[in-house]
Order: sequence, then structure tokens, then C-alpha cells
Amino acid sequence: MHRLRTMRARWLLLGIAAVLASAAGVMAATGPSGRIGPDNRIQPSGRKLARLGNLPTGGALTVNGRFAWTLSAGRGQNDIRIVRVLPKRCRSGSHRHRRHCRKRARKRIGKVVQRIEMPGVSGGIAMAPDGRAAYVSGTPEGDTSSNEVGARVPGQEGDVIHVFKLKRRSGEAKRDGVIDVSPPPGTPPPQNFPPTQTDAQSWPQDLAVSADGKTMLAALNLANSAAIVDTGSREVTYVNTGRYPYGAGITRDGKLGLISNQTDGTVSAIDLSSGEVVKEIAVGPHLSHPEGIAIDPKRPLAYVAVTHQDLIAVINTNSLEVVRTLSVERPRGIGTAPVQLSVTRDGCRLLSADSGEDAVAVFALSAKRSCDPGARRHGGSGHRSDPRRQAAKRLLQQESRRAVAVAGEEAEEEGLTDAPLQKEGKRWQLLGRIPVASYPTVALSTPRRDPTKRKLV
Repeated sequence: MHRLRTMRARWLLLGIAAVLASAAGVMAATGPSGRIGPDNRIQPSGRKLARLGNLPTGGALTVNGRFAWTLSAGRGQNDIRIVRVLPKRCRSGSHRHRRHCRKRARKRIGKVVQRIEMPGVSGGIAMAPDGRAAYVSGTPEGDTSSNEVGARVPGQEGDVIHVFKLKRRSGEAKRDGVIDVSPPPGTPPPQNFPPTQTDAQSWPQDLAVSADGKTMLAALNLANSAAIVDTGSREVTYVNTGRYPYGAGITRDGKLGLISNQTDGTVSAIDLSSGEVVKEIAVGPHLSHPEGIAIDPKRPLAYVAVTHQDLIAVINTNSLEVVRTLSVERPRGIGTAPVQLSVTRDGCRLLSADSGEDAVAVFALSAKRSCDPGARRHGGSGHRSDPRRQAAKRLLQQESRRAVAVAGEEAEEEGLTDAPLQKEGKRWQLLGRIPVASYPTVALSTPRRDPTKRKLV
């Protein structure tokens, strides 16, 4: 019961545009009758659910934001499921035709447009910046009949990166071979007890692609190393990192790669041209498990989820130093466990998928007026407010007051009773937490220019 009150309390948070858009769209999402429930997979908050595969553990949006790739990585069948996130554009034909087209397009949101069988996946995925290719970390096929795939499926031995060509309009993809990232010489066998695996494995985890699309960086979790891949020639160079590398990121200029090391509590900064580690950056103590890395699209900063410390380390990529930390800790519970991070394309918000609290934490990265979803628009005759924004704020203020009343003592502890709805945020401020389904592993925002039209995926 306490957990339910806690989750309701977090509904109030909404200085983030994606949530304002969700609230404003509740009426449209639920339809004229206002019905909700398992039949139409719509929650009372207006969120729409998409049925996915076996333990979705990783995901990414296509560059145009219209489709979400989800990776099913549990025991049993592994696969990729591509889900439509934004509706098809309806631009041609009569007004009546476009109206019917838009209605049909809205019904397809949340539908799986393609399912791709995979031998095994770890959750690592990256999109090419031009939107024409996707890269997925490949692990070995399982040893049970439920894991078996046909002989035509490549990469069944694992330790590969699967390459796909994308059709940007339909969202579908086709295979384009694999890139071998076998463990480099000297890699020790995995630590299993009893020892069931004596051969070395690399186990590629997170991936990152440079802004020009020419270089890819892969964290090899069981090889204590990273793979630097030339995406054109598909040649691979290895570099030693810390123990159990997990997250991967490449700076905006494409010169520096970042790999988080779970055991050591460090981030390895790698010169991608020379293939050498230039610095080990401490982001937490031993066994603090730094995992996902996000690169700021506007500033020389990188964000690292330090899972076992309930915090996010902010690294200046020029000085290679931690310049601050952001806490997602709660006063109660066993820990929030942030695992993956993303930054909205405009650089306004940082999203943290907190697997331990079943929520997405949202931080303000800028205090610019353009980052405030409730900002006024300027017209020729003065100021006017967007009715959708105002309707969303009224709805959220009402829900926020109700959530504070339900939360009781915890709302007082976290200082929410004075200002339950944070619509404008100072830089680095925790705007709030968005309750989601169990164990979120990724949180992404669609790249719409108008903040009120973005969706949280």
C-alpha cells in the first residue's frame, strides 16, 4: 500500500514536456467513450501499452522517432520487435480522406510492425545517425529448444554485432550481416560456479555510434575490453578497459569514447584514433556498477548511471573529471537503481530509467525559457497561451494535489506539499519521477520540436 501511495505521488511531477503532452492527450487516447482497461491497453493516466516479447531489456528509437526497437533478452525466445510510436503522416487527398487517414494512423500506434528472430541479445543497441542502419549486440543461442532459430539466422555462436538496414518509412528492417567481436587473446573464461563455460567470451553489451556514423564503440562485458569498429570496413580494434565493462558513449566530436566498468566503479576514456585509454575516471566506489552512458547533445558533458549508488555522475568531457552528481535516492526503500539514461534532443531534459523504483526520473539540464513546456508564445498583439498547455497544467495540478494528499508523510519529507507541480526547473533540478511499469530499462523521448507533442517511450 505504501508503494502504491508512493507511485501515485510521483504523478505530480510534470515539468517535462512529454508528460504534459500525455496528459493533454488523455481524452484523445481513450476515445469518445472514455473507456480504459486491458482490452484497449490504455492506463487511467492515458498511457498506451504495447505488448512485447520475453523480458524486454534494451531499446532505441529510430532517428525520426517514429519507431521503437525493443530487444527481448530473457530465457527462451529472443527477438527484436519494432513498434510504431508516431502515426503515419497524412498529407495527400481531400480533407475527408486525410481525416480518415489520421484516424487509421492513430489506431496503429503501439502496434508491432516487425518481429525479427535472434539467437540471443544482451540489450545493447545503437542507431546510425543517418537513420539507415541499426546495430544490435549478439550473444550465443540458448541451449534449449525454445531458443532455437533457423539455420539462416547468422551469429548463433554469439560475440557478434548484428547489422540491419532500415526502411525509414515503413519502419521495417532486413539483415545486413554481422560484425565479429570475438574475445581478444588473453581473455579469461567467465567466472561461473560450477564452471559450466571454460571458453572465453566477449559478450557485447552497450553500443555507441559516432555523429558521422563512421565509428562504433562496443563494451565487451566478459572480455574486460572494448571494441572500436570501423563501420565501413567492419574492421575491429580492441582496447583493454576496467572489469566488466557495460555502458558505451562517444563524444560529439567523435574523438573520445567512454566505457563504464561495473566492478571498478570507473569510466575508461579512450582516444578512438589511437585506441588507447587516456584516463580512468572514478564515478563510484568498488562494485558501484556504473552502467548506462548518455552524451549531452549541446554541451561537453556525459552522464553515467551509477546503479548501486542511486546517482548519476556528470563528466566534463574536456577535463575528463566528474563535475557533479545527481541523486535519484529515496528516503525509503531498497534503492532506485538507475540503469540507463538519455537526453532529449534539445538538451533540455535528462531521463533516467530507475529499475528499482519502477519510474523515470527527470532532471532539468537548462533553465532556458524554450525548455519550459508552459512558456507563453509571443504573438503580434502580445502574449497568448496555448490552450492545450493550459488544459494539461490544470489537469496535472489537480492530480498533483490529489497525489500529495494520498502520499501524506512522504510528501512532507520530500518537500512536495509546498509546490507539488514543478513546471519550471532550475538547471540540475530533479523535476520529478514518472511512474511506469515494472523494471524500466530504457527511457526515451521522441524528437519533436514542439515539447508538448513529444512522447515518452
